[in-house]
Amino acid sequence: MDLAIVSGLCVLTVYAEFFSLFTNVSGMAFTFVILACFTIFIFLRKEVLFSVRKFFSKDMSARIAIIIIVAIPVLILAGQPASHYDTDLYHAQSIRWIEEYGIAPGLGNLHHRLAYNSAFSSLQALFSWRFILGRSLHCVNGFLFLFFISYAICTAKVFKYKKFFVSDFLRIVMIAYFNYSFPISSPETDHFALGLVIYIFIKWTELWEEKNEEVENYALLCLFSLLAVSVKLSAGMMVLLTIYPAYKMIISRNCKLVFKYIIIGVIIIAPFLIRNIIISGYLIYPYPEIDLFNFDWKMTPESLLHDRHEISAWGRGLNDVNRYEAGFSEWFPGWYENMSKTLQRMLLLNIPAALAGIAAGIWNAARKRDINFIVIVCTVIASTYLWFKGAPLLRYGMCYVIMLPLFIIGYIVVILQEKRKFYTVSMVVLVAAGSYLMQPVISAGVNSECGEFSYSQDYNVHECIKQTVEGFEFYYPVSGDQTGYHSFPATPYKACLEMIEMRGTSFKDGFKLKGGN
Repeated sequence: MDLAIVSGLCVLTVYAEFFSLFTNVSGMAFTFVILACFTIFIFLRKEVLFSVRKFFSKDMSARIAIIIIVAIPVLILAGQPASHYDTDLYHAQSIRWIEEYGIAPGLGNLHHRLAYNSAFSSLQALFSWRFILGRSLHCVNGFLFLFFISYAICTAKVFKYKKFFVSDFLRIVMIAYFNYSFPISSPETDHFALGLVIYIFIKWTELWEEKNEEVENYALLCLFSLLAVSVKLSAGMMVLLTIYPAYKMIISRNCKLVFKYIIIGVIIIAPFLIRNIIISGYLIYPYPEIDLFNFDWKMTPESLLHDRHEISAWGRGLNDVNRYEAGFSEWFPGWYENMSKTLQRMLLLNIPAALAGIAAGIWNAARKRDINFIVIVCTVIASTYLWFKGAPLLRYGMCYVIMLPLFIIGYIVVILQEKRKFYTVSMVVLVAAGSYLMQPVISAGVNSECGEFSYSQDYNVHECIKQTVEGFEFYYPVSGDQTGYHSFPATPYKACLEMIEMRGTSFKDGFKLKGGN
């Protein structure tokens, strides 16, 4: 069932992105989803009803109880205000643009952070229900929190088989990541992207453990990795996973299967790339090195480089873009000290874990066995390196800090487990580790401000100044750079309004820089 849910999220996200290319993602887009669901039910009602009955069977009662228990704090936390700083900076504006217009050329010229194109914003707009409630909900991350945590707990193989599997240790990564990632009430993009990353590694490891050689199972996970990249570029190294199924398909000379998955992959990534081009004039933002187009709304290369340097500097804890080239010895000590003691220890474990993983990979390669182990280790190391080298802000990649150590520890535990029985001791260690990593959500649960359920609160309101440009009304903040959702359309800086001009007679026509083509 989890595969069906993730596949559904993938389809809905890509659908919302494509829809945004033509019109606003609001009532009509949601109505089509309801009609599609109704049609699917009509044609597959026996299969759907069978799945529903199976889910509510006695065998599933323990899992249902777990889901309900997890759902209670999720409802409390998801109903809190959207307090993430970047939500009032640009998340809310991005979602409202999709709700109102879908997309507009040169949005990055009005507000350069709107060029941080994420597939998640389209999915959030699809389920904001503004057309029903009169205000935009921001609870999709709450659903993702519930799904990924419930999945990690309910599918743990240790409870069924009374022995440990490496995939169970990756489930701890899932639980730990979501319990350290607050707030879930804000529509920020990290939860979906990194939740998908961990989910893919869990499923991939399960296939490896089961010695499953069915190439289409791996190919499906590779499609999910493309979705993760479209949600957050920091998941870029996940594309390395495609090497394994591609190799298997090619050596089997199954051209039909290769063509099938290439087409599906293009469909998944295409709307993300097209939105990039329309918003910023570049195929991938913020990389002006990939310069393929010359539209009149194109942002300047300097603005992209400045933005990339700013992301890097802030990721390293340097609140000054001019220090983006600071050496490792300058930024690492402060960055490290700002981490919790738990994460500091996990970060240091990455060094011996990487060495052990590489050594085990070489040994497996020499014996021509466990190729999947090599694929997993290499992808995890590459993903961790990309995050650490680029912008090592914890919310961009906290899961990478704990992924490799727990994978290697799990691998060692499974090997030792084959030599002797130590289930009880290992169970105690696993539960203790899981409880230790869940400290943040326990603290949030007893926090008085999160102690009661509330209907999802509206976006914050910021005091803004209205300014007319070419007959169109825009907003910018009285102080700071946050504008929130309600003052629309808005830019964080008044100077931006002095640098742009309208491309046509409506906001849908977009914006270009003065003096542009």
